[in-house]
Amino acid sequence: MIIRQMKKKDISQVVDMYHAAFWSKAKPLQALEDSQAKKLIQTVFFKVKENIQFYYVAEENEKLLGVIKLMRASSKEKHSLPSLKDFLTMGIFKLIKTGFVLSLIEEKIMEEDLYIEILAVTPHARGKGVGTKLLDFAYDMALENQAIRYLSLGVLADNQGAFKLYKRYGFEVTGEYENDILEKHAGIKIMLAMKKEAIK
Repeated sequence: MIIRQMKKKDISQVVDMYHAAFWSKAKPLQALEDSQAKKLIQTVFFKVKENIQFYYVAEENEKLLGVIKLMRASSKEKHSLPSLKDFLTMGIFKLIKTGFVLSLIEEKIMEEDLYIEILAVTPHARGKGVGTKLLDFAYDMALENQAIRYLSLGVLADNQGAFKLYKRYGFEVTGEYENDILEKHAGIKIMLAMKKEAIK
């Protein structure tokens, strides 16, 4: 297994991982058909091709097994809006509500953090150490940069599989936050903030 920078040719597989890992966890996102949801993910996150610089993929035998997105406070990511045709096809209300929910989930990144915004593993590769390998990669990157003191991330409190992985890896809960609007519209009750010190 190798971990490498994401390339343009990987976008389709990464979109599938996004969809499988996260799209079923928020109520308004479930209102879209799978093809619409995947098109929306690709438009918002990958229409601006420069955004792939923040993504790294785990690959084995030319198949992608997982993806991790690493951000700094200084990272400049550009999101693209859906086209008028997308609005008409998917429904303006659905898209506005989806964007609203995604904006509430975003976190403020501290200057001293390397923030893991996304870690996803394909369903068939789960339980095979892919998530740990991606965390190893992120930790090594943190060690190489003297300005980075912590790996940080946010995880849904009821996502026990991910939470246990992060605890085993040495992450500690540094806070939790609730958002009544997020719970009402997305079914997301509590998010946990977690950190692991990058010991130089």
